[in-house]
Amino acid sequence: MPQINPDHTTLLRSLQEGEDLSLHAAFSELVEEFHRRNPGTRNKDLAALLETRPQALSQWKSGSDSGKRPPWSAILLLCELTKRQITITPGGVRVARLRR
Repeated sequence: MPQINPDHTTLLRSLQEGEDLSLHAAFSELVEEFHRRNPGTRNKDLAALLETRPQALSQWKSGSDSGKRPPWSAILLLCELTKRQITITPGGVRVARLRR
């Protein structure tokens, strides 16, 4: 039987315990990369691009309201604009350069 390395299963264990997949950190990283690539843009501008309010954008980034998670459509749009991809493994969620 295959052996599972407990050091590589942080996300797997939390999902098995009933937690949701948290995307706040990945979303926040994508927003930072967007602003780095587009100096001078404000959160208000990005919120308009993502068709949401600046307050929602702030909540998506911080995770301050657990009921407000970034939608996949916003994450994928930011991935396209920043040439990044989301990688999900049993160990967690991370943002990486887009491979083509």
